[in-house]
Amino acid sequence: MIIDSHTHIGFEENTQKQNPEELMKWMDIAKVDKSVIFPLGPTEGKEQSYFKENENISKQLDNPRFIVFGRVNQLSQDSLQEVDHIKSLGLKGIKMHSEAAGFLGFDELFKKIEESGLPLIVHTGESEKSSVSNLENIPFNGNLIIGHGGEGHFKEAIRLVNSRNNFFIETSLLSLRRTKIIIGEVIDKSKILFGSDAPFNPPEMEIRKLEYACKDKELLADILGNNILRIL
Repeated sequence: MIIDSHTHIGFEENTQKQNPEELMKWMDIAKVDKSVIFPLGPTEGKEQSYFKENENISKQLDNPRFIVFGRVNQLSQDSLQEVDHIKSLGLKGIKMHSEAAGFLGFDELFKKIEESGLPLIVHTGESEKSSVSNLENIPFNGNLIIGHGGEGHFKEAIRLVNSRNNFFIETSLLSLRRTKIIIGEVIDKSKILFGSDAPFNPPEMEIRKLEYACKDKELLADILGNNILRIL
């Protein structure tokens, strides 16, 4: 089974949009069985909450091809209530972006997410605020997926995954070279997850990258689907 652990549904101002039917077309082309989905928008940096977006995406809970996550905005004054709302909707996990807000200064929110028992996937990137190194200082003992493998800070992501039992790493948007290094240097290979970041990246391209990066067929099958099942 192939499971994409990083995809989006909805609309994000001035960037991208994708509806369920469009994502399933991508999935069919790439032979992806299931996708973890979470909402796009609102524009990063605003204090808007995600109540509406989480309500909308919850309508996909009956779609057997989707594993539905909600999204929290750490800048929103309603962020703690967003976690309760996601839990009440029956969503399976939580997504948090970081380019504008970062990770630091939101200890109460991280504790709330941990108490929910839901896995958390976080965007990591090149900026100081979104740097994966900031994750070392957050109070969180639930399952946490490092989205985009830490990007340029991928070496730090590897170190964190190897030192924290609850940290996992997802490989979307990484170069082939960085993906090979992650597969080689992450000690517990069950912590490596396939993701595409669709609609920003085609799932088929990310699968081909992993096929080049990993010649061990059993390990490749785990990365492409079996590993994410262990934490859902």
